[in-house]
Amino acid sequence: MTVVGHQPEFDPERRLWFCDLQVEPGDAYTPFVQLALARYQPHSLDGQEISKVVKADFVQLLPRREATFVLEPARRAVVVTLGGAVGIAAHAVTLPTPASRIDASRRVEAWVERLPAGATSDLDWVAVDDPVRLPVRLTLGRLRREDYADAEWAGVVGMPEAEAGDRLRIRIAEYELHQADALGAPVVAAFALRERRLVYADSVDLPGE
Repeated sequence: MTVVGHQPEFDPERRLWFCDLQVEPGDAYTPFVQLALARYQPHSLDGQEISKVVKADFVQLLPRREATFVLEPARRAVVVTLGGAVGIAAHAVTLPTPASRIDASRRVEAWVERLPAGATSDLDWVAVDDPVRLPVRLTLGRLRREDYADAEWAGVVGMPEAEAGDRLRIRIAEYELHQADALGAPVVAAFALRERRLVYADSVDLPGE
């Protein structure tokens, strides 16, 4: 067991004390963590410095991700990459290569969205085209190690023509793929349906002309 002290901050709007904690999961992928919380008062009576310990709910840590967006000089496309540790789903462990296992376990997509001129809400962003699926990219060293600690996806997303006053942004999303039964129907395929769970999403505004 490890005990770590943190200086809490007060949120006047929610009227709650909080601390931002950074947890290093090591080799684990999306582990569940439960914190035991106690108040420490160094100026209290001897033996009474620690309050009663209260256990928080379990929370699941999300994997760290590093995304890059590079607009080509001609402004016709954006090169998008995403990297980070991954986990392999049970239905994919028997596939022959690390890339095929990662590809069967998750899906990464990127697309451009437009906010029309005069829009007053973030709900007015609309996708310009269908999402582009980013393929897995592994170096030879990663393939030899069969290492899933540093997978990477890369692809190119085309830039649409921007109308005067419009704003453009590029979005990226990563989904885990899980086996699921079809609702109200028997499963007749060799593999069950692949349902997906969003585990990462981000967006970056694209510069105007």
